[in-house]
Amino acid sequence: LKTLLGDENMYTDKDEWDFEYTYNCTLTATHLWLRQWADLAVVAPVTCNHLAKIAHGIGDTLPSMITNAWDWTRKPLILCPAMNNIMYQHPACQQNLKTLK
Repeated sequence: LKTLLGDENMYTDKDEWDFEYTYNCTLTATHLWLRQWADLAVVAPVTCNHLAKIAHGIGDTLPSMITNAWDWTRKPLILCPAMNNIMYQHPACQQNLKTLK
């Protein structure tokens, strides 16, 4: 993916925390800028952990902050779960999926 997009189009957690917004609040934070820029988002892979973060509003990584700030009413957000059947069928995972539907 990095080869296709190049360094200038790749963002990591470091970009969020090193961003000037953190220090002076005059610029749009990375997760908010990306939210505005994108027409849709594909989150893959979505682990049980990330699914729980999205369902419960935990924003401690750049991807989880973007999904928490996402305008679900106007832009598609596609989640691609990546776990085995046992994990997927776990009651906690099913509850998180139900919350997000």
